[in-house]
Amino acid sequence: MPRDFLSHPEDLIRRVYSYAAYRLGDGPDAEDATSDAFERALRYRESFDPRKGTPLAWMIGIARRSVDDLLAARTPLVAEPPDVPTDDRDSVLHIDLSRAVERLEERDRELVALRYGADLTAKQIAAQLWDLAAVASHAQRLLELADDACTSLAPGDPRALADSFLVSVATVRFLRSEPQLPRQIVGEAWPADRLRTTYGRLEREYATVLGAFVAENAAP
Repeated sequence: MPRDFLSHPEDLIRRVYSYAAYRLGDGPDAEDATSDAFERALRYRESFDPRKGTPLAWMIGIARRSVDDLLAARTPLVAEPPDVPTDDRDSVLHIDLSRAVERLEERDRELVALRYGADLTAKQIAAQLWDLAAVASHAQRLLELADDACTSLAPGDPRALADSFLVSVATVRFLRSEPQLPRQIVGEAWPADRLRTTYGRLEREYATVLGAFVAENAAP
């Protein structure tokens, strides 16, 4: 899509506003965030790269920063939605939904906003929340280190225990923080899957070598 998509932004405005409204509530704050997002987009429009994503995903990335800035400037007090006649079912449903969204944790509220406000796909949402290329690169590096550690431990050499322990700790830290995303999003070749398998092998090799070392050096 050409870079002049901002010259006809009607659909983008609607979806950016909807995203902002899910996080900030309908009204002036969502309007301000939407306006700020488009001002930033116009200022940095040359940075848009269609190879890296769609105009909508690019705009939502900008809108997230605009919303975060507004949230940071907000006072902790949030006004209650106004009362409406009970026979106005659409209004009551809207207010009940608004109250329900307000009770969510900010992370969950953002997920709702990205999915139902911005109407992003699961893959687009993942790209907004995580740098999957960086996560994959980190996993691949740890996979190589874990493979090397297994190779060093295989002969039963206790001198490999120290370095293998450090690799094991780094791997556990990564696996505890790695986003658990379906294969449809991260792909079948996601290196974290192979890292889990290799870590299991490393754990067994480490336990075997450590056990032998302890038994050999135990006091009689």
